[in-house]
Amino acid sequence: MNDADRNYKYVSVLREYVTSDSICLCLSDGSLLGPLAARLGAKKVYCIDGKALTRHVIQDYIKHNSLQDRMVVLNNIQELEAVVEPHNKITLVFGEPHFVTAVLPWQNIYFWYLKNEVSQHISMSAKTLPMGVTVWAMAVQFDDLWKIRAPLHSVEGFKMTDFDKLIESSSSIADSPVEPQPLWEYPCQALSQPFRILDFIFTKLIEDPVKTEGKVICEGSGTCHGIALWVEWDLDGNPKHAISTGPKETVQINRKVVWDMHTRQGVYFFQKHRLVDTACTFSFRVLFRPQNGDIQFHFDINPLSPEDCN
Repeated sequence: MNDADRNYKYVSVLREYVTSDSICLCLSDGSLLGPLAARLGAKKVYCIDGKALTRHVIQDYIKHNSLQDRMVVLNNIQELEAVVEPHNKITLVFGEPHFVTAVLPWQNIYFWYLKNEVSQHISMSAKTLPMGVTVWAMAVQFDDLWKIRAPLHSVEGFKMTDFDKLIESSSSIADSPVEPQPLWEYPCQALSQPFRILDFIFTKLIEDPVKTEGKVICEGSGTCHGIALWVEWDLDGNPKHAISTGPKETVQINRKVVWDMHTRQGVYFFQKHRLVDTACTFSFRVLFRPQNGDIQFHFDINPLSPEDCN
């Protein structure tokens, strides 16, 4: 709500696609895009918001703006099944997307799963906003954030070897290799250019696991502590309307990265920190399981091979 640039993009896209004949479905928690679509003249807007508190806020907006005849706020998909009119199929599906249960940015692809659950009520020619999302990555050196995964070694002259081993063993069992972090709070420098590692298109169904892999050349020098991860939402295919949860300015190698302040990013921490330079590459393997929405990441630092120079 506090990101004026992001709000402008949402408004611009909805102005383009909402008409007086539009039957809309908004899939997000606490989103004001539903009331906005109704104010833009949509014939009907269904909003699914699973959280009672934000649902009540939306209902107050509806009442204050006299939109009761155009909007219906629902708790879940099952309630939509009961109220949607079979002869008036949904022509526009949209969302920010944002869900309070998502802790990592790509977990908001829950939007895609909700949409597929009600596909029988959606017109074949319906527009979906956003139409897809891309997961991006970038190798970084942190000023301080790396310390949360670093061993103590010694404290006031006391060796902490046994303690370090205990924490490392417990962390390998309980902690995910990727942590959600608001990176605008933790300065870091870029060691590579951003590289895309996974794409989703919300107009397609995926039943089988998706695997991607590749490598990129290290363009900077320093200590690589991990890989920063974020997503970029493709609202309607127009690059001007893309919404990134990552860097807000062009990335410059070995310079401080300016991050989006309104979302958290993910960080894949390397267990061992390595000095890197332009004689190194970063390789990645990604596995997406559509059955549960889980994405597994694996990154490595490798010496530059002759093939990488071609």
